[in-house]
Amino acid sequence: MDKQDGSGTPLLISPIDYTKSSCHNPSRHNTLPTHGEKKFMATTNHLLNRGIQRHLAGDLEGSKEEYRKILQKDSDHTDGLHLLGLTEYQSGNPDKAEPLIRQAIALNANVPAFHGNLGSILVTLGRPEEAMGCYIKSVELDPKFIDGWKNLGNLASRLNNHELAAQAFSAQAPLTHGKDGQCLGYLGLSLAVLCDWTNLDLTVQTILTQLPQLATPLPPFSTLIYDFSPAEQKAIADLAARFIHDEALRFTKGVVCKPRDLPAKRPKKLKIGYLGDDFLSHAVGYLFIGLMEAHTHKRFEIFIYSYAPPSDDPIRQRIIAAADHFVEIGPLNWAAAANKIHEDGIDILIDLKGHTGIPRGQILALRPAPIQIGWLGYPGTYGGSDVDFIIADPFVIPHDEEDHYSEKVARLPNCYQPNDPKRPRAVQPVDRAEVGLPQDAFVFGALNNTFKITPPMFDSWMTLLKDCPDSVLWLLDHHPKTQANLIAAATERGVAPERLIFAPRVDHAQHMIRLSACDVALDTFPYGGHTTTSDFLWAGVPVIALCGRTFASRVAGSLLHNVGLPELVTLSMEDYLALSKALYKDRKRLATYKARLGKFRDKSPLFDAAGFAKDFEKLLDDIYAQRLQ
Repeated sequence: MDKQDGSGTPLLISPIDYTKSSCHNPSRHNTLPTHGEKKFMATTNHLLNRGIQRHLAGDLEGSKEEYRKILQKDSDHTDGLHLLGLTEYQSGNPDKAEPLIRQAIALNANVPAFHGNLGSILVTLGRPEEAMGCYIKSVELDPKFIDGWKNLGNLASRLNNHELAAQAFSAQAPLTHGKDGQCLGYLGLSLAVLCDWTNLDLTVQTILTQLPQLATPLPPFSTLIYDFSPAEQKAIADLAARFIHDEALRFTKGVVCKPRDLPAKRPKKLKIGYLGDDFLSHAVGYLFIGLMEAHTHKRFEIFIYSYAPPSDDPIRQRIIAAADHFVEIGPLNWAAAANKIHEDGIDILIDLKGHTGIPRGQILALRPAPIQIGWLGYPGTYGGSDVDFIIADPFVIPHDEEDHYSEKVARLPNCYQPNDPKRPRAVQPVDRAEVGLPQDAFVFGALNNTFKITPPMFDSWMTLLKDCPDSVLWLLDHHPKTQANLIAAATERGVAPERLIFAPRVDHAQHMIRLSACDVALDTFPYGGHTTTSDFLWAGVPVIALCGRTFASRVAGSLLHNVGLPELVTLSMEDYLALSKALYKDRKRLATYKARLGKFRDKSPLFDAAGFAKDFEKLLDDIYAQRLQ
């Protein structure tokens, strides 16, 4: 199943914002201070202000020194405790930061920033539920606390509490006068997950009209769900990339890793680094493991740089076993992570995250590797100039669309997407009753994440159900509110609620096996299925795709071409609907497609992990050689 990846990085309340608070420098005195006390306060204030100045300049070690001097004079100085904790966190020491900020809260529990920063630390330490309580407390203390609402919305989204996320971003929006692009983007995405289309047209119009005057850029991922042109997507990505780049340099005092020249001749082993946090049971992880286990270690030394919390996840364990080096960079700040990659002498750094989830584009901005590539995790341009190449294939990025990508396009000969041929699939017919489907109905499957469902696409599905009397639509049971909204939308369009069947969340193996109970899978548009489409094809289920101009809308088309079913790729909603009806009516034709898929699937480029690895490694060699010229 494709996962939603839209939540932003936990936001720290910076020293400059903190000092604007009315709680700055609180006095423990209830009476007028004496001369000695005045002198003491003046000294600590001087140290505090000097620490904050050094902090804002990116001098974390210098600011720590000032904050420690304050605490030597007054161990209960709440500002000193909080800001020392903040710098420890920013230095990659969340375990040291937590007790310091907790001590500040014990002394003064009424400062929203204290709770907000503690929440961000707990997110990094892998304790999101505790963090949620901190963020809620911060906005309870101050309902106008913008950063608190932002953090609450981001974390609620990550925890699949999309109603709370939408409420948080809705509370934040008026406080920022609609100028916060991140808020606007994530609000739209949260509502899309819930299939709440009430203000969809207004949201799209607001995004387009506000784009030039936003205080913070739109998260590019959040706009892939709208039918924007490649040019519009690039404009949005460029703004975000510039923001990320400037942020990285500002908080690291402009320090960029010292450029490292490539040797004139290819070394015996190229050092390849993969960067991200999806090296686990995630849509990206399910695909990536196929390449990892097929890499040629005689010619390539493989480094994984993971910033996900450690776990016993089975995909993670397979990746650890397949890699030469699995490096945990979760606790490290941007500069420390970039320096680690640089010190390891990585020749080619491949980012698998892009603008999804909690990205760390700031690492790329510090240029830790001489060649930096974007691939797999984000279906679009990164924008800016920190990524040199984007890996694609001849279908997902047509040659006449290259101008809409800031990177040089490097194409694999078949499909840009790897796969894991070890994934489970049904070896015998699935009992439909066991997976909640009627035995005698024709099943159209649409199990992409619900934020990809748009009103025009849903309209076409409802038309399909009305024209195909004994059919049902199989959807993902993503969220109770989403289910209620989709049932209401179906009812408004004259379709009985029982014709919509919602698949509950199950583990990956069960999900892969149950997919074979579907007759035909229906792709979404303009953000189509990626891992989900591969899942259906691996399960032997034909997929009908609607392809547009953007990368995100063309992935399913690439996959279908690579399993020998190009006839199932359509270019208009009318053709998409007509083909869906045709396969419902002509079961022999459908059986022919299924037989062709079953015969060709295991031999196809899409599921040939060894063949993909060979092509991928050749592409890396070609990119390296190109940079030597």
